[in-house]
Amino acid sequence: MKVIGDQLSVISPGRKAASHQLSVISQPLITAHRSLITGPRGFTLTELMVVCAIIAVLAGILVGAAGYVQRKALRSQAETEIKTMELVLERFKLDNGFFPACASTNDGRSSNIFNAVTNYMAFTPKQLSGARIIDPFGNEYYYLSPGLNNKITFDLWSAGSDGYTSNQITDATVDDIANWRQ
Repeated sequence: MKVIGDQLSVISPGRKAASHQLSVISQPLITAHRSLITGPRGFTLTELMVVCAIIAVLAGILVGAAGYVQRKALRSQAETEIKTMELVLERFKLDNGFFPACASTNDGRSSNIFNAVTNYMAFTPKQLSGARIIDPFGNEYYYLSPGLNNKITFDLWSAGSDGYTSNQITDATVDDIANWRQ
């Protein structure tokens, strides 16, 4: 194909040259002609890498947010269980005239209230381990009566996600969930 002035000449093998009059040669025609020669244009490697990077960043944000939501849900569940056990212990006091006593070791373990609480409240097997009541983080709940923080009633708390609580109850770690903090 050859454009001479406003003439387009097409020469095919074994045929005579044909000449056609062109009234207008426009830019889209030339562009379309070039794309037929070079083939359709696809995405470059750089463009594909940028898209993959954006997807990776969005996936990272999503995973981080999902972890945060899960931790928040476990904390909320522990707060709810503590409030429920508080009500159960108050009911125990109404029926018996006193709060459940702590063991002689006074270590604050949930085994101190196991019998009292399980008589008034249903637990799933996941929430019980022997004579211990387990929080959503897989740690034991703690109970002291009379409490160091609630001197008239009792202290009831979860060690939180790290599973660590100070041996001095008043210096409980930051992530602990306690009835005196609510």
